[in-house]
Amino acid sequence: MISKCVKIGVVGAGVFGNYHAAKCAANPRHDFIGIFDPDHERVRAAAKKHNTRAFDNLNTLLSGIDALVVASPAMHHGPIAEAALRAGRHVLAEKP
Repeated sequence: MISKCVKIGVVGAGVFGNYHAAKCAANPRHDFIGIFDPDHERVRAAAKKHNTRAFDNLNTLLSGIDALVVASPAMHHGPIAEAALRAGRHVLAEKP
């Protein structure tokens, strides 16, 4: 049986986002596509640290993934998760 490699992205380049990014980068069972955060400096630093791509647009990240980890501030979870679900992506929302 051939299993498809799940393409995953992370939203949030803060403490929780970096935690999830590290787990994504270390897991050989999926393809870590990248991180989105509106803070361009922070997302570039996180992407470099986890050897992945920094995204400056959520929709661009969503277009290239199967699943999304939402690890942004809690007030943004709803709109981000809704956008991902509307795009047909699986979502894990990090709770505060």
